[in-house]
Amino acid sequence: MGAFFTILIIAVALAVIGFLLRQRPFREERARALSLATAGTRTPALVRAWSRESATEKASNLRLTVSFAAHGVEREVEVPVRVDKDLIIGFAPGTTIHLLIDPADPARVCVDRSLSPVEVPRS
Repeated sequence: MGAFFTILIIAVALAVIGFLLRQRPFREERARALSLATAGTRTPALVRAWSRESATEKASNLRLTVSFAAHGVEREVEVPVRVDKDLIIGFAPGTTIHLLIDPADPARVCVDRSLSPVEVPRS
């Protein structure tokens, strides 16, 4: 009986760790957006493709493939972002969104939430 509970606890722990690891890129993008809100360079970007990684009743975790010009070079990067379901259409392939780019590293980007909102304001 003790072995069963040990295996059950290990299985639950592994599931939780797996979930947290899958959510990490989305948490990092959100933190990057907060840090680049004042120091980042704003630029428009074209959404080339998207994939939905997971979804809840209110929001989806998307992986956007976007292209933009930075320092005279055309770049294409993947941006993981959590978007409220009511706003997902604004991130569909072919649409233009706005990014914040780290001036020290143009590969570090995030969605500019002031121009491309990802959350419906809560009242």
